[in-house]
Parts: sequence; structure tokens; C-alpha cells
Amino acid sequence: ERTQPQCPNDQDPGLRSSAMTGGTWARLCLLIVLATVQEGKVVLVVGVSADLLTRMKAGEIAGAVAAQVGGKGGGRADFAQAGGTQPENLAKALAGVESLIRNRLSN
Repeated sequence: ERTQPQCPNDQDPGLRSSAMTGGTWARLCLLIVLATVQEGKVVLVVGVSADLLTRMKAGEIAGAVAAQVGGKGGGRADFAQAGGTQPENLAKALAGVESLIRNRLSN
């Protein structure tokens, strides 16, 4: 049986938030989607750097991915959180993130 590695502090929402909003990454051309499964539920965090905010919003990306794992989410344009109840669908949802982003960038 495979076990999923766990970060010792992944239970701390403040740590997840500060990882996404602090530092120089916010000035780069980046979109970050982090995901984990905790106690059988999906936890998603999405960050969008300032230079991409005119083209995509973190809340929209989080909501689109969360919908695929039986959940919903939202937040600011640059940072959003989401959750879901279907961790069995997480790998497929994450595999579709690149396509989702490419579609949004091309519009």
C-alpha cells in the first residue's frame, strides 16, 4: 500500500496562506496550485502572481479544480482556497490544470 507523504505542518492554514502570499514569488509570472488530502478530504490552495491577474483569478481556478473533486472554493484574485470530498478524483483534476490554464491564457 502506498502512503502519501505529509508535511509536518500541513494542518496549519496560516502556513499554507503565507507560503502563497509572501516573498518575491508574487512578482513573477506564476500560477501555483497546491493540493493535499487530509482526513479523506481534498484541500486546494491556488496563487496567482500580480502580473497574471488581468488574465486569470485564483478563485476561478480553485473553483474549477474543486468542482472536479466534489467541492467548491474561492478567495481573492491572487489567493484562493478550496476543498472537496472526492479525493479519488484529485489526480485527474490536477492533470487537467495545465489545459485549463492554457485555455484561459489563450482567450
